[in-house]
Amino acid sequence: RLLYVGRLDPRKGVDTAVEALAKLPGEARLELIGGWDAAEEERLRRLAHDLGVDGQVHFAGHRSRAEIAAAYGRADATIFPVRWEEPWGLVPLESMARGRPVVATGRGGSAEYLRDGENCLLFDAGDSGALAGALRRLARDPELRRTLRDGGLATAPLHTEAVLNQAVEQALQEAVGGVRPALVA
Repeated sequence: RLLYVGRLDPRKGVDTAVEALAKLPGEARLELIGGWDAAEEERLRRLAHDLGVDGQVHFAGHRSRAEIAAAYGRADATIFPVRWEEPWGLVPLESMARGRPVVATGRGGSAEYLRDGENCLLFDAGDSGALAGALRRLARDPELRRTLRDGGLATAPLHTEAVLNQAVEQALQEAVGGVRPALVA
């Protein structure tokens, strides 16, 4: 049970996940949740059909926060296959916070916190064979799953909104010499 959360956009590499599905056992399933681009959805549906995995891909569309949390809970792994320099990448952190392994490209901002073999498995963007290989490795290695779960659970709390806000406030205070600006009424 594989999960992708995010926009359907060619830069997000969802096609890599669909292609990887064709290289996995027939019982593998991929759920796609997120914002929609109708043309990209149609392209991905055609790709899944052409690869013979259309019955294994579920296009769930936009879901509530509670439904997304539930999807993380039932997933065996979350895939973050971005091709572009994604500015941050919240999805891996959300997955880690739910104790789910992440398989990702580590492009862009997610490279700040993704560590191959420690809190995720990394693969080269666009390489569906490498993604499938990482997923097979994860499926057959319970110790690796445990390591990634534990590493992810340790990583996620370091990157919350509160932690970020505190770091920004501290940096701003240091920039102005530690002086807090007066509030204007």
